[in-house]
Amino acid sequence: MYTTSALAEAQSVTEDMPESKIAEREKRGAPRFPVHKASVLRRNDNEIYTTLINVSASGVAFLSAVELEMGEEVTLKCHSTQNEEIVQLDLPITIVRCHFDEKELEYEVGAKLQKVTFEYREMLKHIAETYSKLAHLN
Repeated sequence: MYTTSALAEAQSVTEDMPESKIAEREKRGAPRFPVHKASVLRRNDNEIYTTLINVSASGVAFLSAVELEMGEEVTLKCHSTQNEEIVQLDLPITIVRCHFDEKELEYEVGAKLQKVTFEYREMLKHIAETYSKLAHLN
């Protein structure tokens, strides 16, 4: 369960702050929000279907059928609904971990965002607000 203060902290990522500050927050334990969202990894000229499994202020985790190298720079594409419109997010990421998940029979990949875009912040804000509403129902 996410506390109200953790949700408030996640919502604050929509403020204009330097990426270095966002990275500092992540190191301090910024909340990660579980999601289950279709995504596509663009690697060289290949596209690999993936599943986004969590998001935070400066990074993402996803499942991939393909093993990725630490330090590899790729683009993760997903969609988000913003202001009742579907927006495509092209997220430049750097792979920070990749290990085979025996349960999922796929690689679980962790990645750091190279750039935190306005659209990503809006998506994270929407997810944080959704978790906040769910927390108040319990």
